[in-house]
Amino acid sequence: MVLKHLIITIDKGKYKWKNGNTAFKNEQADFQIEPLLDLVGVQRQVIETERANHAFDLIKEMDAREWTSYDGLISVGGDRLFNEVLSSAVDRQTL
Repeated sequence: MVLKHLIITIDKGKYKWKNGNTAFKNEQADFQIEPLLDLVGVQRQVIETERANHAFDLIKEMDAREWTSYDGLISVGGDRLFNEVLSSAVDRQTL
């Protein structure tokens, strides 16, 4: 299966998204992700979280058509954000 349409969630407290680049807030590390995604033709929706459970709420509130249009989820952050994203995906599948 080729992943062509992704949701990327980013913990805005630890990372920033600027001009297609994801970087630690302290700027010691910089990882350019958009050029790689463009190269392989991946579309994406970037969600920068503003608060606790923000990613969970946004993913859970998507209508069925939008949700099924995505091939995968990427979580850029720590355990909390990963748990939110995983929990929302599992919750959607059990509805």
